[in-house]
Amino acid sequence: MEQVLDGLDDIEAVDVMQASGVPIGEVRRWLAFYGGVGVRHGAVGVCRDGVGLVLKAGRVVTVV
Repeated sequence: MEQVLDGLDDIEAVDVMQASGVPIGEVRRWLAFYGGVGVRHGAVGVCRDGVGLVLKAGRVVTVV
């Protein structure tokens, strides 16, 4: 999937992932839950299940 998404902006990437069967709603809920836990505890980042989330101003701004 990484090669397919390379060079796409966020909206295009979401469209491609959705067309490929990625459950976008579940991914968003997962990001909101773990990002929200981090924000509530004053974190600037969260690592969960091998995924890193960078938090800024109460939002997930980067997923690594």
